[in-house]
Amino acid sequence: MQLVVKESKQLVVTDKKQVLTVPPRKDTANLATCNHEEADTRMMVLAADALECGHRRILIRTVDTDVVILAVALANERSEVQDELWLTFGTGKNRRYIAAHQVAKALGPEKSRALPVFHAITGCDTVSAFAAHSKKAAWATWNAFPEVTTAFLSLASTQSELPDGVLSTLERFIVLLYDRTSTCCDVNVLRKKLFSRKSRSLEHLPPTRAAKEQHIKRAAYQAGHTVSGDRPQ
Repeated sequence: MQLVVKESKQLVVTDKKQVLTVPPRKDTANLATCNHEEADTRMMVLAADALECGHRRILIRTVDTDVVILAVALANERSEVQDELWLTFGTGKNRRYIAAHQVAKALGPEKSRALPVFHAITGCDTVSAFAAHSKKAAWATWNAFPEVTTAFLSLASTQSELPDGVLSTLERFIVLLYDRTSTCCDVNVLRKKLFSRKSRSLEHLPPTRAAKEQHIKRAAYQAGHTVSGDRPQ
């Protein structure tokens, strides 16, 4: 059986680290060899390749928030050439179109680059979230504490060792996430305060410092794959 694709169309199918294309392509350097295991980042590799091939308007269909975050980051990287990266998000009556390139423009370059790290730290497919604290609450905390943007960008650079300044800034972000009026910078101190004075249940307390550091390392690992999601590895 031979697969026939309409003229001017191209089908790209992943095959482990390689790709199969119909009709066959001589140059697949932008697509393979690729060891991305998650479909989310693999989609960005395909979208970036389509843009490199001269397509100025891309449409991705998804129901996954992770894909939206990655698309905004990719659109930010392509902002100088005025590419349009669209998503159809949701299903049925809840399906809507999202212009990732317009979102990236509204956020600005720094916040767009930091967005995948923010998403990883506050909970994604492979990193746990902070109990009882929504993305909306975390976003409001980011807006109230813009200094954390630099820390997010530092994690996006995928350094092997996290600088102490980055850890302390992220710890302050977590403190503010759990108590917006707090002046302390130590999650252990805040845990004690919330438990003793505000009668918080254990699941509503911030993580310990040790747990916080492991959480950040996990988020940094995930972010390292995410921010390079438009390139084969």
